[in-house]
Amino acid sequence: EHIAHLINLPQDVVEKKLSQMILDKKPIGILDQGSSNIVIFDETPSDTQYQDALVIIQNMSKVVDTLFSKTK
Repeated sequence: EHIAHLINLPQDVVEKKLSQMILDKKPIGILDQGSSNIVIFDETPSDTQYQDALVIIQNMSKVVDTLFSKTK
């Protein structure tokens, strides 16, 4: 309601746009329509452990394949 008043637009238009932005992960947050509040969360740093583990497994697979091919 407050944001709609500040930018002079109907509340339903503002809620729809904010909902779409949240779904698109523009701001990380939630829209509490019951209390007409938007809660914005701080961005968390991305965790690269999963991607790093995949790279390690791929590299280990290449090493095992190379060693196996040399035993033939």
